[in-house]
Amino acid sequence: MVSPPPPPSHTALTPHTGPRSQEKGTHPSPTRSAALTSPQTGGKTRSALQDVVTREYTIHLHKRVHGRSFKKRAPWAVKSVVDFAQKAMGTQDVRLDPRLNQAIWAQGIKTVPHRMRVKLERA
Repeated sequence: MVSPPPPPSHTALTPHTGPRSQEKGTHPSPTRSAALTSPQTGGKTRSALQDVVTREYTIHLHKRVHGRSFKKRAPWAVKSVVDFAQKAMGTQDVRLDPRLNQAIWAQGIKTVPHRMRVKLERA
């Protein structure tokens, strides 16, 4: 029997298309204390940041591109999504799903969607 390959160690961003699992404003907040109280493995403490985590967020893109010139709005929105994912998931390695990029750029360079529902996975 062949075991599946280990998951990559990065955060993947995909647009979320399913029903909202949480009400507005109640997104899960990462807990820093969980890293301190995690179980021990072999005498060393294991960080909670190494766990495989999947969360759903609504990113308010409108406030992030407000005041940005029209020809820079969509590229700035993509960078803002990456920055949001880095802060929310605690990792520097963030990779966007092509469908998320297409969803941001769907209305052109200057008309970015006001909000984007995304699923963040830290593997």
